[in-house]
Amino acid sequence: MKTKFALFFLLNMFAFPATAQWKATTKQECTKRCIVSDAESPRKTAFKEKLRKIHEKKKIEQDDDKLQKLLKEEEQEIENHKDNVQKICTAICKGNPADN
Repeated sequence: MKTKFALFFLLNMFAFPATAQWKATTKQECTKRCIVSDAESPRKTAFKEKLRKIHEKKKIEQDDDKLQKLLKEEEQEIENHKDNVQKICTAICKGNPADN
């Protein structure tokens, strides 16, 4: 029993200094870092591929109506991606303290 207590005590003694180094950030700071870190995500790769396909179609297209549709499609893809990243980052950072 004493050895279990001593082992538990030693483990906790070493755990506290490590947790003391963790520093809570504000939701705004957390969200900002999350959005920046999206650059390496698979979502970003898929998004870039969709935009690349739209750009290829725009280069080939001669009809003004179809070109306008492609421009709207491009804008919509950009907005959808921004919204998705914002939602994900907001969900990740929801437990952080509010901004002052």
